[in-house]
Parts: sequence; structure tokens; C-alpha cells
Amino acid sequence: FQRDTRDNPIAPTRGIFIRGVGLYAVEFGSRSTRVLDGEAELRSYIRLGNHLIWALALRGVMTASLREDRTLPQTYWKEFGGEGSVRGVGRNTIIDANGGRAGVNNRNELRFKWKRLGVVTFWDCAGVWRHATDYKLSEMTNGYGVGLRYDMGIPLRLDVAWSLRASHPSFYFSMGQAF
Repeated sequence: FQRDTRDNPIAPTRGIFIRGVGLYAVEFGSRSTRVLDGEAELRSYIRLGNHLIWALALRGVMTASLREDRTLPQTYWKEFGGEGSVRGVGRNTIIDANGGRAGVNNRNELRFKWKRLGVVTFWDCAGVWRHATDYKLSEMTNGYGVGLRYDMGIPLRLDVAWSLRASHPSFYFSMGQAF
């Protein structure tokens, strides 16, 4: 399922993007199992003035082994971290050591744009738990930072991010907005 009312898919300034995905998988072999995997995402872009936009992305993931006597294959364990989820921590380092089956990722950006130049402040956070009922907001990992944008039709992006989990800042350079 997908619904998109954004004014621009690359550099949106207003609108909403909603996506829901479900997967049923069967793994064959001596340890065969059945897996149900799902993901829901909401992105919202709110204009706060002529040059200011608040961008919000909320993503939830969950997976389950449908055979109680079988373990969940590691391929389906949930993980976050890095540029696509929490800037300032290593890629895929937000995990549950026993096999995370549920996770939440929240990303926020306050974007200021004047002509072709832009400045962004952001806060990302995520958590992964063995079971959805184990979630604790206090266990979520946070990343903070600032970024510069230069719009050439497609924004060039340079972000610097920090986290209490990392000993040094992380730098990200790419094209397009972070979300």
C-alpha cells in the first residue's frame, strides 16, 4: 500500500507519504519455517513559513516466525543505524543481540532554504527489541546534527552528526534530501 501527496518526490516542501509493506516467506530445508514480515512508514512535510519546513519520518518494522518451534532466520532480524535511519551511529549497529523482531525509527529535520542554499538541523532516533512488548523509549539511540544543502535541481547534501554512542562525528555527503 502506498499513498503520496508530496509536491516533489526528491525535495518535498509539503504533503504526506504513507507506505505499508507485508511479506509472507517460506524457508525450505531441514530447518524450514514461515515468516511474516511487515513495515509501515509515514513521512510528513509541513511548511512553517516562506523558508522553513519541518520534515518528519516515522517507521515501524516487525517480523514473526509463524512456527513456534523454529527460530527466526537471521536474515529477518531488524537493525537500524547509519545514514538511512540514525545519522551519527554506525550502519546497522542498533540491534537486539537475541534477534530483534520489532523496531521503531523516528527522523526529524528542520529545513531552512533561501534561494539555492539550505541549512538543516536534525534529530534521529531508533530502537530494536526482541518483542514489540519489550520496547522502552529510554533504550532508543539518538543522533543529532546539522547539514548544508545546495539545490541544483537535485539538492546536494552534506551532514555532520553526533551520538552519545559514537566517539567521533560522522559525515554524510549525497544527493537528495535524507527523506
